Amino acid sequence: MKKLCSCGFPQSFPIPHEHDRTERENQIIKHYGGITEDLYEALKDIIGWMEKCQNAEWNFNGMLIDGRQALAKVDRKEG
Repeated sequence: MKKLCSCGFPQSFPIPHEHDRTERENQIIKHYGGITEDLYEALKDIIGWMEKCQNAEWNFNGMLIDGRQALAKVDRKEG
């Protein structure tokens, strides 16, 4: 039998409905949401670099530095 939320709908295990979350659960969700956004931005950069590679006008060292900076930003958020 599914556990019902205080709003009357089935609980969305393992993450409760937003109004039933504790402050700590909200902090965790916000933290990982930020990491997801950073990874999305890094992926967009990688796709851009791949397009530049197809045009044969790209700077490998610049890509390497940008990639390291994007990963360092994610590492700082995880730490």
